Amino acid sequence: MSTKDKVIDDIKQWVKLDNEMKELKKLHNERKATQTLLSQSIMNTMKENKIDMFNMKQGSIHYKKNRIKKPITKKMLQDVLLKYYNNDLAKATDINDYILENREEIVKETLIHKSNN
Repeated sequence: MSTKDKVIDDIKQWVKLDNEMKELKKLHNERKATQTLLSQSIMNTMKENKIDMFNMKQGSIHYKKNRIKKPITKKMLQDVLLKYYNNDLAKATDINDYILENREEIVKETLIHKSNN
């Protein structure tokens, strides 16, 4: 088999898999949306009735509450630095720019299938 034929076969197989994965992702997203609605309903019931856990034959469902930090955005960083430097805009902007300019960048290479449909 020539290199050209192999590339053509590889591309056909890749496109076929890509299309199958798009369909599966669509089904996954639909199920995830349904699960999210059910999760909200279950959590509301558990909160209202002060239930921490449901035991089932397949295992158990636990109600858990976590505190997480919001991501650091450019505006949030500027606001915090401005507050830290007692509204000294020059210092806050200088440090903010330095941090944003020196963030590590990574290169990610991928293939993208753009359908004609």
